[in-house]
Amino acid sequence: MSNTSNIDIARAIYLSAKDKDGADKAFLGDVVKFLVRKRFLHRAGDILLSLKKIINQEDGIIIAKVNCAKTLSEESKKSIIDSIKLENKVILEIKKVIMFSYAKCTI
Repeated sequence: MSNTSNIDIARAIYLSAKDKDGADKAFLGDVVKFLVRKRFLHRAGDILLSLKKIINQEDGIIIAKVNCAKTLSEESKKSIIDSIKLENKVILEIKKVIMFSYAKCTI
């Protein structure tokens, strides 16, 4: 018996939902029923993370987290975004880079 990975399930959900509009609530019910029937409901969190990664990859979105002690200037943000775009240009065309969280540092 073969194991079904979370990524495979997420890919199947994505491909099934790709052509559906947002109003198709029956589809979501069918996904939940499938997860319950196959006893995958405990893996739902990991499946959703995999699904989110697949959607971001298909939409050309890269999520990067930058931690720094001070708020970055616009010039620094642009420099980081440009370097991320250059590194990933071969993989896919980037439409949007989501990033920048600020951590408070106490010294």
